[in-house]
Amino acid sequence: MIIALILGLIGLLCFYVEFFVPGGILAITGFMILTGSSVVFFLKTDSVGFGFAYVLFLLAASIFVCYMAIKHVQKSGKRNSFFLQKSQEGFSVEKIEENLVGKTGVVCTELKPSGHVRIEEKLYQATSQGPYIAKGSAIEVIEMKGSHIIVTSKKE
Repeated sequence: MIIALILGLIGLLCFYVEFFVPGGILAITGFMILTGSSVVFFLKTDSVGFGFAYVLFLLAASIFVCYMAIKHVQKSGKRNSFFLQKSQEGFSVEKIEENLVGKTGVVCTELKPSGHVRIEEKLYQATSQGPYIAKGSAIEVIEMKGSHIIVTSKKE
């Protein structure tokens, strides 16, 4: 029974440390250790009621450990690196107002499949439909999807 308690404490410790070493590995490991701890406790005890009480205890302890870890992160100097404190207003994706379908241009960087093209003296990001298009090649805009420009090599 002492092994089950030690495993339970190790699992809870993994949950706590996960908040400071992100990645998910420790949380998964902690969950597996807590599950193993529950199995060991059920095997070592004669009462099913004690087993369920132990599982409920582990669940409550897990919630408490997560709560305490969040509180510790919020009070530490690392607060702004974990939680967004400022609004993200002001960021907007570049929108292309004009219709460029049918217009021609020149490839500025190789399109494999994405790169930059110059159309009417303006530089745009574009994606080629089809194979690689070399730098300096003539292109034609065949489609626009929001801010995405789809081009193809111009047939001469």
